[in-house]
Amino acid sequence: MFRIIKICYLLILIIAIYWGMSSYTILYKESIKISSPIHYFNKTYDYSQIKSIDVGVSSAGGGYNPYYKITINNKTVDLFGGSISDKVSVPSEEILINLDINLKELGIPKAIDKRNLEKF
Repeated sequence: MFRIIKICYLLILIIAIYWGMSSYTILYKESIKISSPIHYFNKTYDYSQIKSIDVGVSSAGGGYNPYYKITINNKTVDLFGGSISDKVSVPSEEILINLDINLKELGIPKAIDKRNLEKF
């Protein structure tokens, strides 16, 4: 019985590592590349293909975390957190601000949820 539990634990750990290593989003000047474990092949979209933006602060796990979600072809991607830039001096928040300015110029609708903003 203990051996079965160890095998299941190892299997879950391998799946979690694969999921974490194969899920990423790359922002380029004119496009965005999205990869996920479900659809292993990378897909690149133009910013004009983004249908909507959803911004706010969620209450999860007893804390409050900001989110910046975009919707492309019925896929929702959270771009906040875990960002890596080739310019080390540029924080991820500044990258999202620049992206937000570009998307606003394209006329993409943005919904802002202010409910938990004061608690954050």
